Amino acid sequence: MNITARKPHYCLQCDDGAELELGVRDVTLHADDVTRVVPEVAGWHCSKCGEIEFVDQDSARRMSAAWGGAWAEVYGGALRRENTFLDSRLRGNDAY
Repeated sequence: MNITARKPHYCLQCDDGAELELGVRDVTLHADDVTRVVPEVAGWHCSKCGEIEFVDQDSARRMSAAWGGAWAEVYGGALRRENTFLDSRLRGNDAY
């Protein structure tokens, strides 16, 4: 992907004038003890806080899918247990 900078962008999360760097990078996500690496994420990257302003839909979709998968792995077991409990309550089975 060929991306070029038109003007400097500043990080809205840092709010201290940190300038974003335009480029394509591999991004590592951490959700509790689950780690994912998303390759070749195109966008404006903040070196201070890790914020990314995406420049294409593909990068945004891949990051979203990676975050969703990581958090599903973290909370998936708890959600399955809760759904089983609620299902048993709705069926009138208190022997959970």
